[in-house]
Amino acid sequence: MLRFVCVALVAFAGLSMTSGQAPAHSAFKNALQKKYEFQSVSCNACHEKGKPKTERNEFGKAFDEGLSALKFDGLSITEKFESVKDNEAEKKAFEAVMAESFLAVLEEVKTKESSTGETWGAMLEAKSIEGIK
Repeated sequence: MLRFVCVALVAFAGLSMTSGQAPAHSAFKNALQKKYEFQSVSCNACHEKGKPKTERNEFGKAFDEGLSALKFDGLSITEKFESVKDNEAEKKAFEAVMAESFLAVLEEVKTKESSTGETWGAMLEAKSIEGIK
């Protein structure tokens, strides 16, 4: 029994080290936070609170079309990140490309209206999007 518990703990530790947040999250979050000099940007800015990170809120969905259209060597942004993430130099370089791409899509998103009738750009300036301070 003790052996089973030890094996289970080692397996759980290994899984927890390999699973994590969506790969694009930190590059996008950091780009948004830096551009607007926000105090903080949390996952809830783009994702449904308490749900899997595959679930986006209205602001996150506003990025979907623009980000989905991006291709890097024929790969989506997430696929490309996955292909370089084990090489620290390539990963760091691609994170910079991800941030630039996100900010380019953001320029289009800012002009779109939310369900409240306000543009996302106005809501960003007012810090009235959940998860942004």
